[in-house]
Amino acid sequence: MTGPTARSLGSTGAIPATLRGRARTAAEAFAERHPTVSRTAYATAFVEGYLEGYREGKAECVVSALRHRGLHVSDEVAERISTCTDPDQLDTWMKRALSADTAEDIFD
Repeated sequence: MTGPTARSLGSTGAIPATLRGRARTAAEAFAERHPTVSRTAYATAFVEGYLEGYREGKAECVVSALRHRGLHVSDEVAERISTCTDPDQLDTWMKRALSADTAEDIFD
């Protein structure tokens, strides 16, 4: 059985090559201990879990930056940030959070 394909791990550039490599390595190690589990399924789950944590961390950083600057972050703003699943959007909001006059300004 071969390891996960680049396509199954997202070869479009959305997933960094280093993460795809880590997923392959983890899938190979896992497969040695659990031969009945698909390497591709494990690698996909690994990447999905990593990306979910990555996005959550970015969202927490945006909210933290706003609060650290003394800006009020309403529940609605915090919810919008925490439910965002686009890392590029979170990066944009993080940059804006560093100079925004209000928390809501990051969305403009």
